[in-house]
Amino acid sequence: MGEVKEVPGTTEAELRASLLAQITEICDPAEPVQADEVTVGEMALEWQRSTSTTQTLLDRQVDLGQMTRRRALSTKTGRECWAYRVQNVKDS
Repeated sequence: MGEVKEVPGTTEAELRASLLAQITEICDPAEPVQADEVTVGEMALEWQRSTSTTQTLLDRQVDLGQMTRRRALSTKTGRECWAYRVQNVKDS
């Protein structure tokens, strides 16, 4: 472990970029919340309800096919969260 293998014709920066790409593919990190998405926290504040009640209401709409949900990265907290988006006809 810790042994460095040289690859002829490849720079250290290229090897590093390849490693970062491999790890990113393995870990599948969440993409940031998009402008057309909302988080449970945002809707809880808007509706003045608890986060659990808000998530239940949003998830119900996902189950009915009215909205979609995905893992996302909150741009406000830097943590993973659920991002919800209204289901468009073209998304179906």
